[in-house]
Amino acid sequence: MKIDDPLSDVLRSAVERATSGRAVALRLSGRRGSGRSWWLARARTIAETAGMTALVGGGVAAERDLPFGTLATLLRPLRNVSVDADTDRVIADVLDHRPTDIRPIDVHLAVFRLLCRAATDRPVCLLVDDLDDTDTDTVQALTFTARRADADALMLVTAADADATTPFTTHRIPTMAVDALVALLVSQGISLTTAQRCAVSAGGSPGLALALADGLSAAQRSGAEPTPDLMRPVGSLAEHWLARLR
Repeated sequence: MKIDDPLSDVLRSAVERATSGRAVALRLSGRRGSGRSWWLARARTIAETAGMTALVGGGVAAERDLPFGTLATLLRPLRNVSVDADTDRVIADVLDHRPTDIRPIDVHLAVFRLLCRAATDRPVCLLVDDLDDTDTDTVQALTFTARRADADALMLVTAADADATTPFTTHRIPTMAVDALVALLVSQGISLTTAQRCAVSAGGSPGLALALADGLSAAQRSGAEPTPDLMRPVGSLAEHWLARLR
């Protein structure tokens, strides 16, 4: 994919703002398979290149009822960052999945203080994939920080399917051009002819294109054998896409 595109420019501007001490929160909005994970990885690359600490996590549908589950994953690299005794205790309970005796507001305050403290040493970028599958407690904690961070070297980037009222500025993920999608597939070891077929069939969706390629045999992916007239996606996105095609 080209890197000199509007959304990459948005990410670069956000990183520049955060590293200059002005907090920013972004939401990348797109359906499953639209390239949300790719764009989060792109944001991480830009952030780390600028010297930011990247904290990465994502929602898991099966763990949506685990309080602060995604938050624990995000904050684990900051385990050794100390703020004060009370804050450190709350964060330790979250990281050890023991938040049952803690008031949510105490967690929200502790997370906000921890992130602001960590950002004084090095700018921090939080990246959360599948926000729509993230537990409610984590979403509320991140929203609390996003609403209050101001003169802090913090950047929050989330990716989700549906739009919602949040303090995160929403940016729609663009459809990937066919030539860029072909290049992506070829970089995954798919033959040019097969990549072109998958890219056109996917209609600009990288997730669907990869799922279609995964449904082919090794000989079909290499171009040694022709692809079937009706290709079927496989993998984690298969059920989602097949439902859309019905």
